[in-house]
Amino acid sequence: MNDSHAHLTLSPIDRNCESIVRQFVSQGGKHILNVAHDPESLNKVVEQHRELDAAFPNVILCGLGVHPECFSDLLKNEGFDIYERSKRIVDMAKQSLTENLKIASAVGETGLDYFHIFNDSSLEKSQREEIMEAQKNSFKEHAQWALEYDLPLSIHTRDLEGEDAAVVDAMQIITDVGRGKLRGSFHS
Repeated sequence: MNDSHAHLTLSPIDRNCESIVRQFVSQGGKHILNVAHDPESLNKVVEQHRELDAAFPNVILCGLGVHPECFSDLLKNEGFDIYERSKRIVDMAKQSLTENLKIASAVGETGLDYFHIFNDSSLEKSQREEIMEAQKNSFKEHAQWALEYDLPLSIHTRDLEGEDAAVVDAMQIITDVGRGKLRGSFHS
């Protein structure tokens, strides 16, 4: 069995990580793709890989990228330009990926998440559009890295129930950027 998407850096899992991995392996598990989700988790994913690889060689795989939800909080910080700040976050992910290419197994977690944007009644239409644009720009960048480094994508795409805008937009980005050459898995 392979786990194609896990967040071993999140609490309380991070406190019990070694025993969780030991149990996974003892039950026939082969690989866990431990994906980053925000700027802080990029380093944690790399650290966990290095810490656990000695005891569990080639079991913990690294996915380096940023989750689309991390852009929603940018509007709440007064004085920040969402595009400038989101570009900095994406650049941090790219730097982490390029510095750790030898241990990177995937690009991501990345994608589009419109669920929380449309569930947040405090957001105005223009703010929703800004967040969606930041997510799309990030996803396009991640897709380009996947092509450049020949790595699969870990794609998170989520809509409100009954809606399909995020899925349609994600498929358009994959088509435009990937030109049939991208690989990976969707979840959510």
